Amino acid sequence: MRSVVTLAGLLLGWVAFLALAPASRGQDRLAEFFDPDEAKSRQLEVVEALKLVCPDGAITTDQQGKASGCRSCPKQTSFNGDDPDLSWDVKRAFTGHFTSTTAEDLILSGRGCEPHSENTGGSFVFVIDGSAVKLLRYDEALIAERCRKFVVRDGPDMLVCTDDWGAQVTLWSYVYQVAFDGDGDSDVHRIFETIDLSRQHYGIDFFTEKPTFIQESHLIGLKMEKSPTGFLLLVVTADFGKRFPTAEERKACEQGTPIPLALPTYRLKFVLHGNTFRPAEPTKALLKAFPKPEPPEDSYATKH
Repeated sequence: MRSVVTLAGLLLGWVAFLALAPASRGQDRLAEFFDPDEAKSRQLEVVEALKLVCPDGAITTDQQGKASGCRSCPKQTSFNGDDPDLSWDVKRAFTGHFTSTTAEDLILSGRGCEPHSENTGGSFVFVIDGSAVKLLRYDEALIAERCRKFVVRDGPDMLVCTDDWGAQVTLWSYVYQVAFDGDGDSDVHRIFETIDLSRQHYGIDFFTEKPTFIQESHLIGLKMEKSPTGFLLLVVTADFGKRFPTAEERKACEQGTPIPLALPTYRLKFVLHGNTFRPAEPTKALLKAFPKPEPPEDSYATKH
């Protein structure tokens, strides 16, 4: 069930997210993994797609005059017409054979017009037929900004993506796989998740104000490679550290001395079994060092 969220709640969520996002170090290395944005190279299709979803066809443009989103919220979004000051901004455009092996599809992933609980955005899925563009579906909360396309033998294209979701002093980092059916509906499979609490100062719990552990973790890198037996591997590099500080360390931290924390780096391998990435046997033991992932139904962030 979709949450009822006020505009103030939306803005608060954005502030929390933006304040926490810089904690995700290694973004430069991660960027090498992602496919390039096609918003400008496929500008004609992007414009035609936006005309279909932007109210009254009102498209926004960037400083170079390229289409960059909708001036107001599309009717498919949660905040459709609720606030004339809200806009929907394209963050990534992908083309590929996502809904079938023969279809040419366009995905526009954007931010805005959704509450924080829906990842502040979503993705439109279109099919391209010659010069015509047809809307198939809008998937609220599906973020496909930092993604890499990969091909499954005898199947449609799929995506491996990452995203961060922050609230208060907690930052979740996700690696997830996205597949689409013939109607454009998305199926999201979580591959890996880690949690960073480094903004919880002095090892004092943000909510209870009682001493607690300190925890820091970052998603550092992603890579796709083939195993010796020919299977497709997704290699995730992440660091993680957690410990309970002493009273002396907390006191020193209040005076400006950081609490020492070792951050071992882990190289985790996930094997494509059928159409899904699953942890390789040696990786199953390594995953025990990380927090247990939340079930999607219990997660603050959906579609991750």
